[in-house]
Amino acid sequence: MPATSSQLLQAIEEAEQMAPGRAQVLRSEELVAVADEVGDPRAAALTRLLLINSYLHGDESPKIFTPFSWLLARYDETPDWFSPELVFPLLWHFKAVTCQLLDYPQVPLEQVDGALLDMENRYALAGQGQAPVLGARFRFTSHVHGAQAAEEDYLAWLTAGRTELSDCLGCEPTQRAAHLALTGRHREAVDQALPVLQGQQVCSQQPHSMIHTVLASLLVAADPELAAHEHLRGVRLIRSREGNSSMLAEHIGVCGRAGQLPRGLDLLEEVLHRVRSAPVPWERMELAAHGSRLLQAVVATGNGDLPVRTTRAPVDRAETVPARQLLQDLTAQARELAAAFDERNGTTTVSGLVESWLQAEDLPRLPLDPMIARPRPGWKEVPARSDGTGQDAAGGSADPSSADTCSQDQYSQDTQPPGRSPLLPHVDERTALVDFRTALEKAWSTGAVDDADRLFGLWGHCRERFLDSTDPTERVWFAELEAAEARHRCTSAGAQADGDLLRKAAQLQRAVGLEGPALLDEQQAVLVDLTGGLVEETQALAHVRRIAEELQAVGTAGEIGTARLRVSWAVRLVGGPSGDIPEEAVQAQHRAREAFDRVPPGGLTSRERGRLALLRAQMSDELEPEAAVDVLLSALELVPAGVRHPERAVVLAGLGNALGLLRRTQESAQAFRTAAHDSLTAGNRSLAASCFASMGHSLLATDPQGSVTAFSTAVPLFDETAPADWRADVRANLAQALRVGGRVFEAAEVAESGLAVLEGNPLVDSSTDQETERHWFLAGRLAFLAALCSEDLGEQSAAHQLAGRSAEYHSRHGRYGAQAEALRLFADTAATSMEAAPALEKAAELADAAGDPWFAAGCRRVRAGLLLDADGPVAALTALAQASDLAQAAGADDPMALAWEQAALAQQRVRILAESGQYEAALDACAGLADMFRAVDDAHNARESTGLQAELLAGGDRHREAVELLWQVAREALDEPDPHQARRLGSLLAGILDAAGDPQGAQSAWEVFVGAGEESFPPQG
Repeated sequence: MPATSSQLLQAIEEAEQMAPGRAQVLRSEELVAVADEVGDPRAAALTRLLLINSYLHGDESPKIFTPFSWLLARYDETPDWFSPELVFPLLWHFKAVTCQLLDYPQVPLEQVDGALLDMENRYALAGQGQAPVLGARFRFTSHVHGAQAAEEDYLAWLTAGRTELSDCLGCEPTQRAAHLALTGRHREAVDQALPVLQGQQVCSQQPHSMIHTVLASLLVAADPELAAHEHLRGVRLIRSREGNSSMLAEHIGVCGRAGQLPRGLDLLEEVLHRVRSAPVPWERMELAAHGSRLLQAVVATGNGDLPVRTTRAPVDRAETVPARQLLQDLTAQARELAAAFDERNGTTTVSGLVESWLQAEDLPRLPLDPMIARPRPGWKEVPARSDGTGQDAAGGSADPSSADTCSQDQYSQDTQPPGRSPLLPHVDERTALVDFRTALEKAWSTGAVDDADRLFGLWGHCRERFLDSTDPTERVWFAELEAAEARHRCTSAGAQADGDLLRKAAQLQRAVGLEGPALLDEQQAVLVDLTGGLVEETQALAHVRRIAEELQAVGTAGEIGTARLRVSWAVRLVGGPSGDIPEEAVQAQHRAREAFDRVPPGGLTSRERGRLALLRAQMSDELEPEAAVDVLLSALELVPAGVRHPERAVVLAGLGNALGLLRRTQESAQAFRTAAHDSLTAGNRSLAASCFASMGHSLLATDPQGSVTAFSTAVPLFDETAPADWRADVRANLAQALRVGGRVFEAAEVAESGLAVLEGNPLVDSSTDQETERHWFLAGRLAFLAALCSEDLGEQSAAHQLAGRSAEYHSRHGRYGAQAEALRLFADTAATSMEAAPALEKAAELADAAGDPWFAAGCRRVRAGLLLDADGPVAALTALAQASDLAQAAGADDPMALAWEQAALAQQRVRILAESGQYEAALDACAGLADMFRAVDDAHNARESTGLQAELLAGGDRHREAVELLWQVAREALDEPDPHQARRLGSLLAGILDAAGDPQGAQSAWEVFVGAGEESFPPQG
């Protein structure tokens, strides 16, 4: 702890740099106690000003009144030692203290009014303008009497003009936009908001404060796409800052009004605990009211029994309450709090405001990707809204089969999604058996699940008419239809396989002389029992072999091939997942192919052609990619478009994999897309999910938007068919694709929704080591992706927190490299070098353990630079020398990497010397630095080194030499082209020329390298 006044002042400066939150609050409280103990009045005042800021931005605003009262009392007692640097923030905080009194109904209105008068007097005595006082008076009137009644005070505030104590150019427009939105002037509210949203007017409270203020107005008066973008950005910013959860209230209400109900429920569950625990009554009332508006829409869609989490815990451990009951509770709480405010104010204004929130009309749909909301078991989908969006009001995804992710599919003449064409023109009690037989041939030809479902649904209504037929042909057809239904019921997705059904079908077929099909159904029945664990493995395998031998005498070549193929499957199943394929399984495959090859493809039934295609696809797994592609294309010829969708999907998936290995990206993506559509037609949604995901991987490098579309289509399919880790994994891939495509907000949301999937499905005690490792790896990857997105968005605090979570998750599964990468990002986003340096040291150790010495070297190099501020130049240079020794020891096997690292270390040494004031030593160290980078073909860093040398020369008044170097390397960067570097070096050149007394040359350099017409030199602001 600091023991002297100078140490205390330094500690105050360091605390001011901390991220807002509980840690900063605790540190500020410690410093207040130290200042009082030291007995330094100025330090005591400064620490309390720090404490007020910490409370305001750290979710503890009710505590601001105590330190503010202390400051005000000391100012009244001894105004002389209050310097302008103390008086200004004291008067500045007067606004927040006075207006926040309104948020507590237990504070008498007379006390608030008295505080306003006191503020007015103190501003006048200090010679300050009255605009901030008028702004506070306007907010007082609006709170007590309503927005319409406050119009006159609003105009008085506007016409008063700004003063140095007015809120910043980001926050004042937010207050104006709030008034305009409350009075229905949504277009004007948006006009006030746009400069803030566009980054022209920002501060620590913007733009998230403005976003929650005008979100509904954006939907009413502007582009819904802009509203969706700002919603995502606003939520991200609010989450990254403690104490801003009340701002989520408006986002929650808008989700309820704009058709994004699962999304709104996710946000509500994040802050529902604060409806009871938030220290500010106004915040509790806002959250309750807007949460009620959301839940009204949820209940109206028939989801009133849906459980909603009321505590912050994983899904299986959290306390839940049905949405209908929660709606009643929140509505009652919002009205109860409003009544307390009205009793204090003597008006009904607040109750009227709450009712306007509860009864707010629907808004245009907020267009968000549905995957940003976590899956909710039991959610009832609702019909599409009337706004023509094509999506349901609950934010559910469209049918994945409609995703058109490639412009042309070379593997199918029909690139449209599968339809539902009827097999029979009409069905009634007079439908002939021959029509059913024809329909069966069509259904078996396509393998489409809809065709088969329709056929057997109709057959169930008509079969009784054919039970007693004496016609031999009709008896055969009847047996075939009964057997076909039994096979369908045993193989359909979600159906309960039953070997007895197949055995009954075999009896029917044997009775009409269909011995080969009967034996195949008996063999399939054994496989069903084996898969279900209903028969001993050795006995089952022997039975499968025996039937295959019996078919040699009575079966067709196609039936013999099918039986041999099943022997191969049975051997693999009994052999277990050891990795090596048993020799008997391989031999059975070869014998199956020999049987199939004895018959021209035209002599095989459609199902036999499908089995042969599947056999060729399986055997291609053992081939090199080029040969595998040829075999798979030959397999595809057996099942052209529209024929045997189940087997065709497997063949195309294999083709997509083989083409991907050959880096034939577009062809691979097309194969996966067609495979996905065939899978959907066949009813295999699990395979379709995998195919869309594989397609997303294929397109990631060359077509990020196509990759996003593919992964987006895969997400709802995985949600239907896959365990939690798979659902999280596909969201991680989607987040990566969104980030690569520049859609950073959506990427961050999707990554966080993936974390929510894992959180809602925690590991159980019976989880295997492999499952545990995968779970924590995915959690670490998703947190890291979210951290990268936060860093891209400039949200350093959120990025820092998420990177720390990523490192912690990766520490649980032993992948040192991933943990090191997360710690490096944690250090890069740290607020102070004291926090970053230890993280980099740990990251270097982990990278060494992971066998990545060059990542470790980079961490040590950056850490040495950080030690300059923390421990001084000697410690920094010592750490740099140690990093050089370790890099030298690791570089024996990679001389080029070592040479680059040596150059980077030399560059860091120059910077450390320069920043510590050793300019001559730094300049000497620059000699040959650029040549070191050129020797390893790093022209960019060679130019950076020359620019660094020029800065040092200019610092020693050697402007001419500096200018010559910078003209040269800036032109090189421009010709490379490396526009970002050219702008940076050109800006540095212009600054040196201007400092050397050559403004014309400075302007010329600016126009050449920075850009004529963009802005003149020197840049403003």
